[in-house]
Amino acid sequence: MLVQMLVDAVSKGGNMLLNVGPNARGEFDPRSIERLRGIGEWMRVHGRSIYGCTASEYTPPPDCRFTQNGKRLYLHLFAWPFRHIYLDGLGGRSSTLSS
Repeated sequence: MLVQMLVDAVSKGGNMLLNVGPNARGEFDPRSIERLRGIGEWMRVHGRSIYGCTASEYTPPPDCRFTQNGKRLYLHLFAWPFRHIYLDGLGGRSSTLSS
């Protein structure tokens, strides 16, 4: 859910801050540490689709989001459509977007 919130925020030109911090004893809640580790693992693999990215002018398919950094366009799937993904308005543009 947190990764989806992050992607959704970036796809709309925003960012996301997590409000985590130590308790009165100076310790972090184990649940917070677990969540931060999970997001960190995801970011190690997919960080290029978040860092430096913002909203795209293209309309994503249902249950998907686009993030864009310059000419590079990233598609984030929130739900697998079981068949195919139709990318409206992107026919013949794959070479110009990924360069």
